[in-house]
Amino acid sequence: MRSVVCRPEASFAAYSTAKSLLTPQSPAEVRAETLVGLAWGQAVAGDAAAVGGLLAQASAYLPEDSSPETAADIAEIRILGLIRQGHFAECAAVARVAGPAMTLARMPGRAFAVWVNAACALACAGDHEAALVLADSAIEATRGVPVLLVSCLAARAHLLARLGRHEEAEQTVQHQRECADRLDDPGLAATAAHDAGLIALAAGRYEEAAMLLDQALSAGAKVSRPAAALARAEALARAGHAAAAATQLRAAALEPVGRADQPWALVPRMAGIQALIAAAGQDVPLARRRYGEAAAGWRRMAAAAARHTADGYLADLVDLGRPPVVGLVEPRLELTKIERELATLADVTSTR
Repeated sequence: MRSVVCRPEASFAAYSTAKSLLTPQSPAEVRAETLVGLAWGQAVAGDAAAVGGLLAQASAYLPEDSSPETAADIAEIRILGLIRQGHFAECAAVARVAGPAMTLARMPGRAFAVWVNAACALACAGDHEAALVLADSAIEATRGVPVLLVSCLAARAHLLARLGRHEEAEQTVQHQRECADRLDDPGLAATAAHDAGLIALAAGRYEEAAMLLDQALSAGAKVSRPAAALARAEALARAGHAAAAATQLRAAALEPVGRADQPWALVPRMAGIQALIAAAGQDVPLARRRYGEAAAGWRRMAAAAARHTADGYLADLVDLGRPPVVGLVEPRLELTKIERELATLADVTSTR
């Protein structure tokens, strides 16, 4: 099952064929593995509501002392199925049962999948504090496997930034960058630079953020390029470089867009950055108008945010191989930022 994780449709087709070839004489172990494989395909790219039934059928063929690997697969599939249905908060209970066993059994890859997916799910539910606890469990389980640890550190850093704990977030992302450097993998190093850029942007270090995001984009970091380009445009605008921000914004609009780029969020985000650029250029009326457009877009999206997030979650995981908390879009937070920017505009206008 793991060998085809990046091709969920092919996985589902293969297990569907396997199921059609089962006979009454087929061993129970083969039947269980086939049903678990079908559940994976449904969780990732099919009918997520079918996951529970398939896993229940598989359990009927599994011995009570089934392997830890099988238990880990089932836990991960259950979590992914819940995420696809938008049941984010329910994932924590699954992880808290399965995760410690994976850690104690010294199966860092399986523990990583359970802990990190559950942490990301709680982030999607807006419970960043609880998500951070699970991300820390993922870090503990993967300390000896740097290639997994870098993703756990990324999740932790972004959760800390969302909680406003910027100094800790900076320390964590520096640990991530050091870990990536030790692996001597240019792709991981570029991705870590991207994460450091987002952490710097959240902390208000705009010049640093623009530099790091430029480095990541130039090095081909495996991230959402439209989102990274927009983040760099925002950093430039907030640093007062209106012309450079406008150039970067035009470049962002030309980036190809796929599922993992969460296209539904790009238009209101672009309007917000246009407002920042207008404000940097002292065009207050245009800034107000663009902020209004951005706010209207985020309000339209707010009601459907859970569905959009669930749809995009597996795209992030499959297409980019990243903990989706890194690219999580939260309309309520975006609206709060716009309200703050409008208040700043009002203060500037009143002092003239």
